Amino acid sequence: MRPNISSRLTVIIVVIAAVLTLVQFTSAQAQDPLITKVIRISGLRGQLQNMPTAFLMTIPADLFLDNRSRSDFNTRMKDEISPENLIEIFEETLSENIDNDKLNQVIKFYESNLGRKVGRIQNDALSTYSIRVVREGRKFATAIDDDRTRILERLIDSLRIYQTNLMYRKLIVRLIGSTGWSEQPKSEDTREAKLESVENSLGRDSDSLRQMALTCFANTYKSLNDSELVSLTEFYETQAGIWFQDRVSRAFEKVIIKIIGALDQGLRNLRPKDNRN
Repeated sequence: MRPNISSRLTVIIVVIAAVLTLVQFTSAQAQDPLITKVIRISGLRGQLQNMPTAFLMTIPADLFLDNRSRSDFNTRMKDEISPENLIEIFEETLSENIDNDKLNQVIKFYESNLGRKVGRIQNDALSTYSIRVVREGRKFATAIDDDRTRILERLIDSLRIYQTNLMYRKLIVRLIGSTGWSEQPKSEDTREAKLESVENSLGRDSDSLRQMALTCFANTYKSLNDSELVSLTEFYETQAGIWFQDRVSRAFEKVIIKIIGALDQGLRNLRPKDNRN
């Protein structure tokens, strides 16, 4: 996989993992209004609305003949992976094996003063500006003091960011390993060996991942004071918070599969049209 693509995708996945609190599929039936509500007030709806653009940012310009070709591709993809489509997948997943008691506890948190503040923060977490800050800057991580760093690291640990990030990254490696995003190996054995090599390198990249996660959290939650960060972490450590993280993680996994699958097919269709080998 191209290194620059891996780096761009890692940023997006870290950002997704930072707000975890908060494939084929059948058409959703009428959704539980509580599910619709929690997606809205937690800021997850805003993230899902920004995800198509965030992933399209990871595709190198040299895969297209010109700017018009890329613009046409982006337009087609945004129709295929529209926010409404992704929200539908998300709602379906959250509705599976629903625990109404825990869901009500999550809603109660997001209706609190701190929860409303967190919801607004998370709503913009996948905006183009936020992703650019994490990709290009380290100032939020380097400027914080030791106490703030320890609080952020506890927050990162409570969300199991490293484990979740590695799972998402390996999933993406597998999904795009044989597509237009990577150099094409000559045989299946060579492709498998290459994928395993990339996966192993992800597991060894703990230091840079830690720095990126800290940068992401420092930026995302910069408007919260230390006391608010501690309270947020304590909520994530409750049974309701852990349950919600797990449900959201599974929902994001299905959304990622949908997005990568659509981009894969779109790039495959693009090659013959642009006479690419």
